[in-house]
Amino acid sequence: MSFILSQSPELLIANLVLIVIGRMFSLPLMIVSIIVLFFLLYFYRKPTLHFYPNPNYLLSPAFGTVSRILPVQGNRVLITIFLSPFNVHAQYFPCDGKVIQQIYDNTGKFEIASDAYKSDDNEKMITTMESNKSIIKITQIAGILVRRISTPDYVDSQVYQGDYLGFIKFGSRVDIEFSLDTYQLLSNVYVGAVLEGPNSQIAHRV
Repeated sequence: MSFILSQSPELLIANLVLIVIGRMFSLPLMIVSIIVLFFLLYFYRKPTLHFYPNPNYLLSPAFGTVSRILPVQGNRVLITIFLSPFNVHAQYFPCDGKVIQQIYDNTGKFEIASDAYKSDDNEKMITTMESNKSIIKITQIAGILVRRISTPDYVDSQVYQGDYLGFIKFGSRVDIEFSLDTYQLLSNVYVGAVLEGPNSQIAHRV
């Protein structure tokens, strides 16, 4: 309950008001509002993290399904993770390091996040961190629904593996980009693989 209050208090309050109104005037409205309340509490749930910090591994920044793995310039790789409305929508730092830049790319575009190529231009938050002289980028991408990314300012902050990064509302997407000169992709990362946030290792330090 505290997590939804910190992230979207307006949704919780509006839903509770509808439950009260429904109780007074409309039983169907009350039932629907109670169902929505349970969904909101489920959506804003905090996951159980059971990883052990290990500087030799890069962890997944998000809970979701790998929808794309692309080579990018400079012997780097980009992994796209799609988050359905039923996934945990909190994101986490994949390793220890220092945040050197955060850019909110306010494009105003909101394509369906499950289409990795169409949603490349969606509104996004790009967090760049340096870890052991290697640059890692985590991009939180808004989907077609609520269109809100909630990420604190971490610039110049030292962060640690598994620390909370931020939250994206409803169907959305998270990309992570890193150098293959520094990390070797693990065999459990392929298109269609389900990642459990920091509980899933995605790459091993070379």
